[in-house]
Amino acid sequence: MKLDLSPYKAAIFDMDGTLVDNMSYYLRAWIILFRKYGITLTDEELRKTLYGRPYTEFLDILFNNRFSLSKKQQLMEEKDSIYREIYHPFVKEVNGLTKVLDQFTARGLTCAVATCSEKQNRDIVLGGLPSSYFTTIVGREDIKEVKPNPEIYFLTAQRLGLMPKQCIAFEDSFSGIEAAKTAGMFTIGLLTTYTKDQLRFADMHIHSYSELEL
Repeated sequence: MKLDLSPYKAAIFDMDGTLVDNMSYYLRAWIILFRKYGITLTDEELRKTLYGRPYTEFLDILFNNRFSLSKKQQLMEEKDSIYREIYHPFVKEVNGLTKVLDQFTARGLTCAVATCSEKQNRDIVLGGLPSSYFTTIVGREDIKEVKPNPEIYFLTAQRLGLMPKQCIAFEDSFSGIEAAKTAGMFTIGLLTTYTKDQLRFADMHIHSYSELEL
């Protein structure tokens, strides 16, 4: 897949499902957590309930609106703790990532991360990757609105001192693609989590970074 870098000065990466193929571990963590509360779901049932919804909404669906916001936040923290425990030994970059980061840097592009993931989860992933390539990291604590709101991409471009149209965004979800497109960025969809049809609004699609020709 040929990518012309001449219009761009930065590459911005989502993290989960984009730098690493880790979404199955999040699903496993949810399944372990729900079993504790007497709810048994298959991977497919959880995907249908979870994907594309804020956590407060799908927890309301599964628990029939019986938990307060503070309890739902507690459940999220419990799930994240399970996730970190089971995923930490298996952190591995999406194939070809380091090579692409090398090439971007050699071509003068700045590399950044824009993720709505919490800091502890972020530290697990970036601690297992060549994160020195990333000069700017924008996380959940930096924004008020999560994707598909474009706030995180506007903020990342601002911190890079660039206009959004000067940036390429790598994303694995439809909410992430929508956020980057709304911000005005060229988007590349990683097909680690969703199908090409589900990410049809991306400007380009790849299964891994090894498919990119620069």
